[in-house]
Amino acid sequence: MTILDVLYGLIFQPQGTMRELARTRPLLAGFLVFIGVYFANYLLQEASSAISQNGLGLPGYASWMLASLGAVTAVVIWFVSAGLFSLLAEIIYGYGNGKAVLSCLGFAVFPGILGPALYYAAILLDLPGVGALLYLLSGLWVIGLQVLAVREALTLTTGQAVLIYLLPMASFLLIGALLLIIGGLALSSLPLL
Repeated sequence: MTILDVLYGLIFQPQGTMRELARTRPLLAGFLVFIGVYFANYLLQEASSAISQNGLGLPGYASWMLASLGAVTAVVIWFVSAGLFSLLAEIIYGYGNGKAVLSCLGFAVFPGILGPALYYAAILLDLPGVGALLYLLSGLWVIGLQVLAVREALTLTTGQAVLIYLLPMASFLLIGALLLIIGGLALSSLPLL
């Protein structure tokens, strides 16, 4: 499969495409798609904010440096997420495949480019509410593809893939809530001055 076949398949035949990506594990191509989508979204968001502020302009040097730092952070999160999903699947279901998960997750972000592009078009047409809705829908599409990526890369059922996908977020929310409760209890026990 060429990269254009893969990108077409992600939109029109996502299940079969993810299954093929899990089998072939094209990590470099997944990385290029991931980074390409990140920087395309960055440019589209900068253009949208420039229009909202009544002027078109290119981002400055400091803005590009911040975007590059964001790209490095996004890649680290991509790697950590793939490793965490694979590890959780291995612990819970006895099978992990980090490289396949990493490859599939790299391609799963591709439809995410539609949200900023449609939002930009909506800003040009002075329909920011419609643009925000389309942005949200593209984000949900990416989440669905990420669950599909986990499912196909780890050969799980849909329910198992959803559990693996949501377990880290639920754990972080639970830990955060416990820390807030502990912090609140510690502050309430301090004497008043």
